[in-house]
Amino acid sequence: MKLPVLTNKNELMPLSAHLGAVFRRLRLAQHLSQRVVARLSGIARSDISLFERGKQRIYLDTFERICVPLGRRPVLVLGETEEVAY
Repeated sequence: MKLPVLTNKNELMPLSAHLGAVFRRLRLAQHLSQRVVARLSGIARSDISLFERGKQRIYLDTFERICVPLGRRPVLVLGETEEVAY
C-alpha cells in the first residue's frame, strides 16, 4: 500500500514518488549525476532515474545503497519528506 503525501499544491502524491523527488533534490544539491550515484551504489542509472521520477518503487536495501554517495544515512533522507497525510 502506498501512503500519500501532500504536495505543495495540496494534491496527493505517492510516498515513493515523493521520496524519489527528495532524493533527486539532495543529489543535485551535491552536484552528483545519476551516473556517478549508479557507479558508487551499484544500482543501474536507469533504475535511479525511474525512482527519482516516481515511476518505480524502491526496496529498502536499494534505497540504503543509493544514499551512500550522498553521504547521508537513509533515515536522514527520509526525514526530508513532508508530513504524510492520513
